[in-house]
Amino acid sequence: MMLDVCGVLAAVGINYQPAKSGSWIRIRAEWRDGKNKNVAVNIESGGWVDHATGDHGSWSDLCARLGITCPKPTTTWTDDDRRLWRTRKARQKQREQDATSRRVARARRLWADAHRIGEADIWARDYLISRGLDPDAPALAAVVRTTEGWSSQRGARLPALVWPMFAPDGTTIMGVQYEFGRGHTNKEMRGQHGHFRLGPLIGDTLYIVEGQMTGAALSATVGPAPVLVVFDTHGLRSLPATLVRRIRAAGITRIVIAADHDRIAAGTGKRPGEEAALTCITRILDVAPALHVQITLPPHEGEDWADIHQQRGPDAVRAALAAGMRDVKHKSVPGNDTDTNILSLTPWQRIERMPSQDWPTLSDVEPQIRQAIGHALGGADPAIVVAQPGTGKTHVAVDHVRMGTQPVFWLSPTLDDAATVAAQIPGAHLHRGRNADNCRQYQTIDALTNRGRAPYPWACATCHHGRVDSEDPCEYMQALRGSVYKKVVVGAHGAGAEDSLLYQYCADPNADAEGRKLIVDESPPITTAARIAPEDLAQWRVGAAEAGARLLDPPTLPSDTDTETRKRYEVACRAVERARTWVAEIAPELDRLALALAGAPADHDLHKLTGFERLAGLAANIPPGARLLDATVIEAVRGGRGLDLVVPLRGIENLGSAIVAGTAWIQDGAIIATNAGTLWKQILKRGGALLDATPSLRQREEVLAVGGDVHTIRAAEPMLHITQFGPRLHGRGGLTPKRLNKEVHAVREIAGDAPVITHHPIASALNKEGGDGPRRFGHWGRDHRAHNCWQSAERLVLYGLPLLSPNEQRIQYLSDRAALSAQGIDWADWDGSTNPGLVVPTDGWGIRSAARLPTEPQARAWLLDRLAADVAQGVGRLRAVRRTEPVEVEVYGLLPLVGHGLRIEDVRLERAGRARQKTTTRKLVSEAIVDLGEQRTRKGISDYVYSKGGGRISNQTIDNMLDETRVYARRHGLTLIDAARALCQITNDLLREHGNDAMAACCAADAAGIPGAVLLALLIEQGRRAQEAPGAQRAGP
Repeated sequence: MMLDVCGVLAAVGINYQPAKSGSWIRIRAEWRDGKNKNVAVNIESGGWVDHATGDHGSWSDLCARLGITCPKPTTTWTDDDRRLWRTRKARQKQREQDATSRRVARARRLWADAHRIGEADIWARDYLISRGLDPDAPALAAVVRTTEGWSSQRGARLPALVWPMFAPDGTTIMGVQYEFGRGHTNKEMRGQHGHFRLGPLIGDTLYIVEGQMTGAALSATVGPAPVLVVFDTHGLRSLPATLVRRIRAAGITRIVIAADHDRIAAGTGKRPGEEAALTCITRILDVAPALHVQITLPPHEGEDWADIHQQRGPDAVRAALAAGMRDVKHKSVPGNDTDTNILSLTPWQRIERMPSQDWPTLSDVEPQIRQAIGHALGGADPAIVVAQPGTGKTHVAVDHVRMGTQPVFWLSPTLDDAATVAAQIPGAHLHRGRNADNCRQYQTIDALTNRGRAPYPWACATCHHGRVDSEDPCEYMQALRGSVYKKVVVGAHGAGAEDSLLYQYCADPNADAEGRKLIVDESPPITTAARIAPEDLAQWRVGAAEAGARLLDPPTLPSDTDTETRKRYEVACRAVERARTWVAEIAPELDRLALALAGAPADHDLHKLTGFERLAGLAANIPPGARLLDATVIEAVRGGRGLDLVVPLRGIENLGSAIVAGTAWIQDGAIIATNAGTLWKQILKRGGALLDATPSLRQREEVLAVGGDVHTIRAAEPMLHITQFGPRLHGRGGLTPKRLNKEVHAVREIAGDAPVITHHPIASALNKEGGDGPRRFGHWGRDHRAHNCWQSAERLVLYGLPLLSPNEQRIQYLSDRAALSAQGIDWADWDGSTNPGLVVPTDGWGIRSAARLPTEPQARAWLLDRLAADVAQGVGRLRAVRRTEPVEVEVYGLLPLVGHGLRIEDVRLERAGRARQKTTTRKLVSEAIVDLGEQRTRKGISDYVYSKGGGRISNQTIDNMLDETRVYARRHGLTLIDAARALCQITNDLLREHGNDAMAACCAADAAGIPGAVLLALLIEQGRRAQEAPGAQRAGP
């Protein structure tokens, strides 16, 4: 009697996919909640293979996993049964061998028909170049071929790259892979699995990768070291032993598996690329245990080495290879287990630092800054001079302006900063802007501005004292006219807007100071955002309807009016008519916009605003009559009838330009519109020098795109020591009064008398007791840049880091992406998706982020660059580059800090407040496992920890730590309870030895190779406890 696998599965209600050919059916992996039918079961023997995880087993094992009682029949087979079974097996085997032979023969014909890539093969060359590869590179040219092949996905013959699949001997073709373009659907295999090698087997190191483009990118980086390429995770998991022996016989002593950093697969909870690489390592070490084997992964999830090579170049690949490198030993070596990934004791671990550079001293960089500023002012294109805070770039630039003869327009962040600069330059004109002392209609203009109107510069045209031909000009206009003849004009950032009267006077090509150069100290805002609600649109529409009544025809002129007056009258009539026409045209567009807003989904996603090109065109061509109307006192024109808004031109302009740029969205029932900052647009348009320590990625890219330069100058900071503390985030969200009090108490305990930069609510609460003394508690957004208040402090505390909210992240990223797209620079799109717990390599540390980070690598790099820029500015308040005594910076918040010269010397556990409580609680969990023994439940452990003064612990955290405890138990041949007892004792000894200093104990545990289950002690079992009542789940086996 033979086994009826299909009958058994059908009888217990398990659906299966019938075999299309051969003797294998497909079912779901119900034991791991698998969604797809990726478990293959042999209908004759019952043997099975899970293609998602690589697990396999016998029929009895499958029955146990499925929870069914159906052992193999005990009935003895007859001779006829055995004969029939052997005949069917032999026929099936022969059919499979014949099919394989036909596929291999066809693959060899296809390989012979393909040819090497020549100059005439335009598609192949262009495709390789688009992937960042050189088609003429010797190692690549010796392997890849091209032809025209049939694409089953597209149903046509198309040009393709042809990659060989060799047998273990390295010479016999077993298959080929066609590549018609990017993506898995554009790759089709013919024949059998195999491998190929880029470069000869020379040297002592061999790299193994998954995927042909990944292999080509790595070969271009690590050459002449050879690179062995397999085509998928199956190729990694089944690396032939004969191939390993050939590699070892060729003199290779070190193998590096450069795996893909795949996302966690649904249902398995594992990363396919990393799991396949670990299986490959096991196979290699089973054959050649003496080999030195290492594994390395790209820094970002969802990224492979080809992505890094194409986007950031070979230097970035080399840095990432080194950053992710770790040794792997054979299972038989004590203390190693390739079946389980041992988590770090803490959410960070040391990695190899980048090679240190001998940065020049402060005195050496001053000539470099002077040269960079001279170069920036000598050309017509914009330039950024990048030098860290304290290097004196502002003073050097002031000296350059004072000693030179070139006319300059200098803009500083604030009027006080501008006054300081003007005082150092003899004869400089300080522009103070409109104020109550120099403008005779200041109160009126200020009121208009506060109502959302845009009176500048048109307000002066409606004022008797502001007109060009006025015989009684106000002090403001006198200063403006005088600025034309000054060599140096200094003002605040706001004076450099495109519609600024000062800029129009200073940039007048007919003025004496023609060719005036622009110097901007510190970056101005590069993006402005506005939110337009339905009620705003309603007010705009009412204002548009009322505007016609205000645009009255001028009175009839007497017949004896002189010619000059009549000309002015005609000009006024035409202006009124154009303004009336514009207002009449904008009104229906506002109605359409209101309808679109009312009909849009009222959700938190961003829906791009499209179909309003007419509105954008009107916004870009506002007639002077309407602008004069916006700059006029409404009550005076309308006889005191009292409506504030006519048509707010500033809002219309911003919305129109955002629609054109593609940065206008509907979100939560309102319109979000972003635009480039006005001063930043002036820098790109007119050139000049921007002095800033931390320009953004967008600023660098845009300046380079318009033909400008970025001069990066860095000085050594030997006295600076930065320590980062974790594992908390200390975010600004959810600051309830109770939590705010805890954070305020923690800051007081940590900071002592040191200055602090933290989030605004915490800083405000701390400053209530500050009195009138010097500023000590600053907040992000105001106090982390452009001041010298703490330049003599010996210690600075950064409590909580300025990470944008998820909504701000996406809006700002898409705005920067749109701005770069206009310059021909393509950044990847991002849908706002994020992942928790991503590990990001920094200079010397692998940091598991305490906050969710974007899944898109480009968006993640952009966000971390913004974060590092703000932190670097905060650190710069100490002016460490000028210090002769050690200075300390403590950063509280576990986020990866990458770039802008940040070098974290140490990462430690927090010692204050909640962190100390967590350490105590985790230690109590180990004791609970031991004391409760086999009676442990989730509720029982929770109550135990709580009764001992600890806190509540999440089940997920305990599950993670339980896995580590099991590994420790297996290594040492212990039961779970004995392992917990041993770890608890180790924890107590370490804490006692280091005076209850959790950070020092962690370092000692890491050095001793103790798993994370020790100090975090283990959040070990918590997750295994259910309820104490009958039916409660046991925690662990």
